[in-house]
Amino acid sequence: MDYQTAENKLSQRKYTEARDIFRKLGDYSDATQRAEACLPGVAYEEAIAKLEAGRYAEALVALQELMETYPDQFPEAPDYAARAQNGVDYNRAATLMAERKYAEAAQLFESLGDYDGAPAKARDARYKQAVELLEDGSVNEALNIFTALGDYEGAADQVALCNEVNAAIDLYTNEKFAEAINAFTALQDRFPLAEDWIEVCKGDRDNEANYQRALQLMELKQFSTANSLFTRLGDYKDARVHAAYTQQGMDYQTAVSHLNRGEYDLAIGYLEAIPDF
Repeated sequence: MDYQTAENKLSQRKYTEARDIFRKLGDYSDATQRAEACLPGVAYEEAIAKLEAGRYAEALVALQELMETYPDQFPEAPDYAARAQNGVDYNRAATLMAERKYAEAAQLFESLGDYDGAPAKARDARYKQAVELLEDGSVNEALNIFTALGDYEGAADQVALCNEVNAAIDLYTNEKFAEAINAFTALQDRFPLAEDWIEVCKGDRDNEANYQRALQLMELKQFSTANSLFTRLGDYKDARVHAAYTQQGMDYQTAVSHLNRGEYDLAIGYLEAIPDF
């Protein structure tokens, strides 16, 4: 009776119950061999139990081993393995979120389809990714994400903020430094880089004033003072080109002074060095 009960359990794919009964039968008939035959099924049931308990990584490994060793014995195993993989990916995505790796987390959540609220988690991750991009100054990248988030809570406000930041940057790009400073000042409580932008605007405002002053001095052939200003401006616009030109102007004026004093050799030395002036 017990032997037949065990066989019935095995045919019903109740592998653990069947194994336990066969083991209790000891040396009866081929009970030992039949208990051994139940082991792959027992492993299968244990893998599913791990899956249901949320031990996805362990379940996935066990199911993959069973599919490789017994490819035709457990037809539902691929579906269970897919569920386990989803669980592994979901947990990995949650870990990435905790580590503030929002782009990677979003990508994983998005790959999970409708699994366990993954779409909402993906939107959460994308929003936080966009916030970090904006804080780092990648305004257009952030704007694209916020726009794609549509009616996600807070996204519309962030789109408006990105547009406001871009408008301030446009003022700077168009050398409207005073207006740009005012625009970034209004953003100080909402855009972390506003203070840095204000300093850049102030610096370039002063650079532009010095640049224009140097151009005027150059036109007036005040080469020495102009050269000093252009040199201090460094890489601003074409200041280095003008610095070289005004240096030639200074050399030319020095040559003229030598000529006026009759110091022809000295004058020639300067003039030969600036043949194109």
